[in-house]
Amino acid sequence: MANNYPKLKNELLNSPNSRSKQLELRDELIEVSKLIRVIDQAREQRGLTKKQLAELSGIEPANIRRLLTAKPKNLSLATLVRLSKAREL
Repeated sequence: MANNYPKLKNELLNSPNSRSKQLELRDELIEVSKLIRVIDQAREQRGLTKKQLAELSGIEPANIRRLLTAKPKNLSLATLVRLSKAREL
């Protein structure tokens, strides 16, 4: 059986639908990153520590630290909503 992976990969990456989806996902990630920055700036303006934000939002402090100091990998919309509600952002 021949390895068709390179050909399939090339077809998928270069198809119009795939490219459109990639751009859509990129735009969503950019918006999420902006929202995270807004939340972190609001936290700092209010003089809150990351631990205090965690307590207000009901999110584990380690998750808050990861969210605000690293590129998020699996950020859920629910997490963003909880953070926003905690600080009324």
